[in-house]
Amino acid sequence: MTDPYVTRQTLLQRVQNPDDERAWEDFVAYYENFIYMVLRRMCYNHEDHPDLVQDILLKLWEKLKTYDVEKSKFRTWLGTVIRNTFINYLDKKSRRQKREDLISDPSMREMLYAENGDELDLFIHREWELYARTLAMERIKDHFSEKALMVFDRMLDNIPVGQIAEELDLGSSSVYKMGERVKNRLREEIKLIRKELEF
Repeated sequence: MTDPYVTRQTLLQRVQNPDDERAWEDFVAYYENFIYMVLRRMCYNHEDHPDLVQDILLKLWEKLKTYDVEKSKFRTWLGTVIRNTFINYLDKKSRRQKREDLISDPSMREMLYAENGDELDLFIHREWELYARTLAMERIKDHFSEKALMVFDRMLDNIPVGQIAEELDLGSSSVYKMGERVKNRLREEIKLIRKELEF
């Protein structure tokens, strides 16, 4: 029986083979939304995001054949491809608009144009953590009642257990149990996602 959770390295090895269309489909399914999310943080001009995502995916498809896991982490390499494609986009756009009008905030501009890629790597890492949690939550939500998910959301907002119990007409012990069950399942799902996608 095939393991439904393909490891990062296996997927990367498979996607480097231009004849493996399924690997490319899996790669796009996993990373397209992540790239879109990163671009939303970088740039005000949301109408260009779909085209930018396609440009980045095209660059990845072209360059994945030569990606060497021994030379850099995939996360670092992916961040560089996103950065370079985004800077090319800015260069084209800045002929008509000020760069300041295109990038979300000044610290983002500094990060994009920094000589070393440390800040960009950290940014990509933080965005990936958020993306993995969001993806995990999406995967597990059908396994819990609406009330259990509401409990978990309120616990994340640091609302006291007594207040949650009162709002949702539950006992305090039920609030704890529901919250713990969702939290534990979420942790397990994040581990599975890391096994599939972590870079």
